Amino acid sequence: ALTYTVKYNGNGATSGSTASSTHYIDVAKNLNWNGFSRTGYNFKGWSRSSGGGVEFTNGQSVINLTTVGGSTVNLYAVWRDEKAPTAPGLSIVSGTLGDSGWYRSNIGVRVTQGTDDGSGVNRVVYSLSGAMSRGETTIANNGVVTITADGATTITAYTYDNAGNKSSARTLTVYKDTTPPSYSN
Repeated sequence: ALTYTVKYNGNGATSGSTASSTHYIDVAKNLNWNGFSRTGYNFKGWSRSSGGGVEFTNGQSVINLTTVGGSTVNLYAVWRDEKAPTAPGLSIVSGTLGDSGWYRSNIGVRVTQGTDDGSGVNRVVYSLSGAMSRGETTIANNGVVTITADGATTITAYTYDNAGNKSSARTLTVYKDTTPPSYSN
């Protein structure tokens, strides 16, 4: 009977190994269980290409991955980034500071995306609550949000990575009062 070899590639794995397996043509056999690991990632299955999606699950029964005896079929581990990116930065970049932390003008707050060493940063978003409110809105890296309403406004920002993971929240509350005091006699 003709055989072929299935070779398992860790495809970015940081540790472990998976031994090759020998399969007979026209005979079903389970793929070997994954023995690789990759820090910050979960194993999802096997693909015939290094950048492909899952074609075979862990230990799946297969038949005739090739019909050429003596050949080798390469399978590549498919990983999913499970590590959240770091939270974005928030910093006041403009405004006229008055007394006790209150600003006497519009306030500019810069939103700087966090970092992600897995799938990479996809976007940074912010929302506003309090004196000004706005639902989750995407902003360019280093974009500036202008606070125009008097009162306390809280800016909440998150970084998303390309795998869909969301960072922890970064918040900053700013205070604005452009109304001068009134006097009565």
